[in-house]
Amino acid sequence: FPWVMILSITLFLSPSWPRDVAARLGLVCDALKTHQTTSEPLIAGRRLALVTCLIWLALQVAIPLRFVAYPGDVNWTERGYRFSWRVMLIEKTGTLEYRIETQTPKRSYRVSPRERLTPLQFKMLTTQPDMIIQYARHLATDFRERGHAGVSVYADSYISFNGRMSQAYIDGRANLAKEQLREADVILPLNAVE
Repeated sequence: FPWVMILSITLFLSPSWPRDVAARLGLVCDALKTHQTTSEPLIAGRRLALVTCLIWLALQVAIPLRFVAYPGDVNWTERGYRFSWRVMLIEKTGTLEYRIETQTPKRSYRVSPRERLTPLQFKMLTTQPDMIIQYARHLATDFRERGHAGVSVYADSYISFNGRMSQAYIDGRANLAKEQLREADVILPLNAVE
């Protein structure tokens, strides 16, 4: 999709844009060159333009491929999934409920995000580990502002992945309210297909 969109933008440019770009980069053959005197500033500008284009192209390739740097199945963990070329490869549905425990007063609460979010927000939240952690921190802040102390937030999260049986997604023993917690610390491994 990105390449199709990048190429289709050229439909809105003037018909001479390929020649203009080639001329600015110094890639025009002698027959098409106009009478110009080459000078140092012009050559330096061409080099800068070429370096800028190469950096831009490298980023366009590196950002979508960054998922290979993360361990685990990117389709399950979603680490590096966004902005990648992995479109329409998976189907995830999930359920999610939070358990909140407070020390002062010593109580335990169950919170369903479905009650506070739109259906689309809830659907996205149940399958995105970074969003699950962010919402847990939001709940912890909310409970602290209500006067509770020693707030711990745990998630009961289950995912059905590509039509498989539902399985636990987030470690239910991990306190998601901790600031230093990362997604990789709480995502449970995908069960092998039997």
